[in-house]
Amino acid sequence: MKLETKRQAVHILLFLLVFSPFIFDRIQMAGILAVLFLLASLFVPRSKFRVWFFRAKEKKYSVGASVYFLVLIILVLFFPLPAIIAGWSALSLGDGLATIIGLRYGRTKLPWNKQRSFVGSIAFAIGTFVGIVLAMSFLIPTLNPSYIVLVALFGGLVGAIVESLPLKIDDNLSVPLVVAILVSLI
Repeated sequence: MKLETKRQAVHILLFLLVFSPFIFDRIQMAGILAVLFLLASLFVPRSKFRVWFFRAKEKKYSVGASVYFLVLIILVLFFPLPAIIAGWSALSLGDGLATIIGLRYGRTKLPWNKQRSFVGSIAFAIGTFVGIVLAMSFLIPTLNPSYIVLVALFGGLVGAIVESLPLKIDDNLSVPLVVAILVSLI
């Protein structure tokens, strides 16, 4: 398995934590994420597991891994549950699938960002959509299914667009926050 595929597999697996509000409250969840942040920042760089979290150019520290957990803490502490689910789905499933599928099948690049592909953006939107539908249906079963689909479509589309932009900011920060803020307004 290639290094970037391993990293993205971890991205995707961390989606499972979105279901933790079923068990933990916000403070407990933020505490769990803080522990994961510390592990990613202090333990992982010194372990043999670093290849699952770090890019080859990252020798001592992974900004992306740290930002990943910090943004999840922000989501959990400051956003309503539908926005948490949407931002988390975009960060984990959307971004992870976009990278894996985009690297494998993304030959046609986006005109405004040659680092991204049409196939990767479609995978992002679909992954985010599926994550939002699954998590909202499980965690907030009283929501109207039409609202869930609307949020999922909107979150997947917005996330794919933001992720496709050639921004100078880490997409682990920009994508989930933009998605969560905009979903909060629906």
